Amino acid sequence: MSHKTPLFQSHKNLKARFIDFAGWRLPFSYTSPGEEHLNTRKSGGLFDVSHMGEIRVKGKGSLPFLQGLIPTDIQNLNTGQARYSVLCNREGGLIDDLIIYALSQGEEYLLCVNAATKEKDWLWINSFSSTFDVTVKDESAEWGMVAVQGPQAIALCEKVFSKMEDMRSLKRFHFTWIEDILISRTGYTGEEGVELYIPRDKTLRVWENLVKQGQKFSIQPVGLGARNTLRLEMAYLLSGQDFNESRTPLEAGLSWLMTNKEDYVGKKELKKTSVSERLFGFIVEAPSGIPRTGHPVLSGQGKPVGVVTSGAQSPSLEKMIGLAYIKEEVEDCFVNIHGSSSKITRVSGPFLKNPGKGAIHE
Repeated sequence: MSHKTPLFQSHKNLKARFIDFAGWRLPFSYTSPGEEHLNTRKSGGLFDVSHMGEIRVKGKGSLPFLQGLIPTDIQNLNTGQARYSVLCNREGGLIDDLIIYALSQGEEYLLCVNAATKEKDWLWINSFSSTFDVTVKDESAEWGMVAVQGPQAIALCEKVFSKMEDMRSLKRFHFTWIEDILISRTGYTGEEGVELYIPRDKTLRVWENLVKQGQKFSIQPVGLGARNTLRLEMAYLLSGQDFNESRTPLEAGLSWLMTNKEDYVGKKELKKTSVSERLFGFIVEAPSGIPRTGHPVLSGQGKPVGVVTSGAQSPSLEKMIGLAYIKEEVEDCFVNIHGSSSKITRVSGPFLKNPGKGAIHE
């Protein structure tokens, strides 16, 4: 049986179409994915992301404990700041990506992890805790989470959270509190916006207020369909699909996260790792269909040189786009879609250049 977020009944009332995702029953769309996608880019969207996991690390040993787990240096992560990073296994393979919030520098952190790997993440993190002065607690059942994204997102939040005089002054990858709600200037669409960590019993009330007030700003609820194409246009990765434990940060284009000069899990193996394939974005030049996960990438001679991890039609660009692991030395590449080969052009970085100011690379 699929889990349901605190907003499930509200989604039903809004006539959402549902889909099973990572063990959860979540809205796929309310109108159409394309319409919701474009409206998010134009005005804004509301996303129920209450299925995400929250893990609290607390104690005097919290900083050295986390420094030993992730490839990203967080020694200078001050209270009220957040940072994107990953968890690696002992071989350097990617377990998950996550955002780390410094609730109290050096002593208390909240980790936001993906729903599909939440249990694995918690067990992995907790398995290293016995030699540190820390407690690790899975708080996922205590939180709801709503993302407000798009050009009008901040204006809406300033209206709903009237106690916050100027949300625009909150820098990206910083957060603040309004009572017991954590308001973070983060998101996974590339747009301006925030993510709200809300006590679970208050989530419905906040969501319904956002939906009601959002009408004045042309901001509407958005389902997983558009959430996927929004993140893909920014070349943001989907955990378990664009990477898994068989892939390293070096292959997945996440080497920029490896700023930790201390020893951490997987570091020795990553130093020895040679990379033959890397994750690239691509645009299909002459589409014969939608590139999908698992579709092969071929050389000009028809030899397999890679595999597609994500693909979709970009509503903003009106082109077929995707992500794929491809051998670096190959020049001309084709994607095989249902038996037909279509030439692709590799792209570095996001497909959309600065649609908003919500990039994760900070």
